[in-house]
Amino acid sequence: MPAGSRKEKGSIVIIAFIAPRFHTNQAELVEQLMSLGNTVLYFSYESRYSEDHRTVSPVVIGYAKLFNRFCNESLRREYGLPSLSGIVSILSSRPDVAIIRSFSLSSLLLSTLLRIRGSKVVLYCQLPIHGKRIPIIKLVYYRGFAREVITPVRGVNGSIGNKIVLGQRWTCIPFIKKPNKAAFSREYCPNGVVRILIVGKFVSRKMIPECLNVLEKLYRGNFAVKVIGTVIENRVLEEASKIVGRNEYMSIAVNIPHELMDKEYLSSDIFVLPSINEPASYSQLEAMSCGCAVVCSDSNGTAEYIEDGVNGMVFRATEFDASLRECLVSMLDANDVVERMGKAGIEAVSKNHNASAYASYLRSI
Repeated sequence: MPAGSRKEKGSIVIIAFIAPRFHTNQAELVEQLMSLGNTVLYFSYESRYSEDHRTVSPVVIGYAKLFNRFCNESLRREYGLPSLSGIVSILSSRPDVAIIRSFSLSSLLLSTLLRIRGSKVVLYCQLPIHGKRIPIIKLVYYRGFAREVITPVRGVNGSIGNKIVLGQRWTCIPFIKKPNKAAFSREYCPNGVVRILIVGKFVSRKMIPECLNVLEKLYRGNFAVKVIGTVIENRVLEEASKIVGRNEYMSIAVNIPHELMDKEYLSSDIFVLPSINEPASYSQLEAMSCGCAVVCSDSNGTAEYIEDGVNGMVFRATEFDASLRECLVSMLDANDVVERMGKAGIEAVSKNHNASAYASYLRSI
């Protein structure tokens, strides 16, 4: 089981993550926490091909056989219980801190058992700490899991910090990511052509075909577009493919392994995240770390990571076509602006998305 070295007595020694699967947005966090001398373990209910296991290989605990046999994936995640061997594996690891992702029956069971065992339990979610009201019944429910909640989303007009709700401390800690070393010497807009990258699942709310329609109407020979996605809804993929098929400056690729994505970001100048009501986007941070200027909607939970006009542009989701077009036109007409924004993104990642805040928080509990 992957582990880091133990620290001196009195500091955190063992951190256990428990989640439905190994999320890419936590790979960098795990690596940096291990580099600080912690032992980091990761337990997941399942594993997928697109996951980044270069730092840590998750222990797949699975669900009890009854739930595998009679429940679909959605029901298992909400109401399924972990396998007995999985429960034993987690409890026997004796974590000092357990970070549990997802509000489910299995999470409630594990958080209760871990607290009885003496572990500090932290609930991880992607709900905004400010701005959006959470129904009181949900807050009472969440309070049953743990007294500590962390989220990478602060919300509109919020500030990174914490607040107390029903005796439960909610703390905002941004996603963790290091700048890609190759980004400091990368090339921008070769031969005056701006390279636009769109990454996301092929589902309706990702708005990929709609974004391609806007780009198609903008084309004047000065940019190229590449779409990379995971196939979830075939209808959305087919719609996007039709648009790409009639434009030679567009291309599309599906199910690209995560370890190849940095190369895609480094060979792109603008990263467009057209999603509506995206809870939180880690792909935009990956793009920033590779020097891409980022365009996303104001309904994206992590739109706050973009300083409008500095390291990217934020368009209005309620005026999708017109506002997205406005942002893109202002960038496509000035290659020097794209380069300036890309470099500002690298700086923002270095300054605001390192593991120091996370490590300080874990020491504080």
